[in-house]
Amino acid sequence: MVGHVRGSVAPRMDYSGEAVIASRRSSVYSQSARLLRVAQAWQANGGQSARNDVGEGKTAGITTGGSRSLFYTSSGHTGGLPRAIMFAYARRPALALISVAGGCGLPCVNVSIIIPALNEADRIGTAIERAWSAGADQVIVVDGGSDDATCHNAAELQCLLLNSQPGRAMQQNAGAQQATGEVLLFLHADNWLAEGTVEQVRELLSDTAVQHGAFRQSIQAAGVRYRLLEWGNGWRLRWRGLPYGDQGIFVRRATFFAADCFPEVPLMEDLILMRDLRASSWPRLLAGPIRVDPRRWQRHGVLRQTLRNWWLVRSYDRGVSLDRLASCYRRHDR
Repeated sequence: MVGHVRGSVAPRMDYSGEAVIASRRSSVYSQSARLLRVAQAWQANGGQSARNDVGEGKTAGITTGGSRSLFYTSSGHTGGLPRAIMFAYARRPALALISVAGGCGLPCVNVSIIIPALNEADRIGTAIERAWSAGADQVIVVDGGSDDATCHNAAELQCLLLNSQPGRAMQQNAGAQQATGEVLLFLHADNWLAEGTVEQVRELLSDTAVQHGAFRQSIQAAGVRYRLLEWGNGWRLRWRGLPYGDQGIFVRRATFFAADCFPEVPLMEDLILMRDLRASSWPRLLAGPIRVDPRRWQRHGVLRQTLRNWWLVRSYDRGVSLDRLASCYRRHDR
């Protein structure tokens, strides 16, 4: 099943026990000298509080060499080193990660992004690059037998490239089997994540009661019809507990496998899995956003495509076979 491997580890710092919450405040870069004083004071005092050096809720940073910086924040104290120690890439001014060294703060949550693809040569590069900038620890592309340049383009970028039988469910399950993250985020190849969105997942899942969720959509087309679609899809997740695949479903790895993965059906694998999961854990909607290609709505018309989706779900609930319904749902490349 495994195809070309171009590197499966994200270009991130390897501090033991660290990582994980986004602090998208670029102002931390201007306060590096203050953090240096805090770190020196903390070390000189044998681990005593450096609270007075930085002040409640302040943020600062020190350069650790190369092109990256180490950041510290005083958001809460326990009498010793403050709970949150923040790390960031200098090339990502908006990104900071919280350390949990010494048993303080939040547990590290690694996120693997899995991208099923079929004839997505024009879009796969953007999906991969944006997945890394969103904060992924691992990016996996699972090709379902493309006959265009999808595999070639993916192989040129940093990702784990796998080959699978066609079918989004089978492709996503194949990616999940190879994923190393505690959290699996399934991303359609014609979608992409805004910078820092994976950090929202890490922060949310610091609550062990939360098992899965998805993102608010931003459909890349102008017009009130698309804004209504975004609102309606968000409403469906909040009030019915049913995110769909183009909302960027994320789920804890253990929960995903306990639910026997995506059912390997030709259509609506996301709906079926989400119905199973909501019985034990209600999904959460994150701000994201996830950027969504409008091509299907533009090709078929917003109203027509929406009514078709509703009809497919209704027909499935009435017992129509998914094989029969799949024949009514044309692939994007046909």
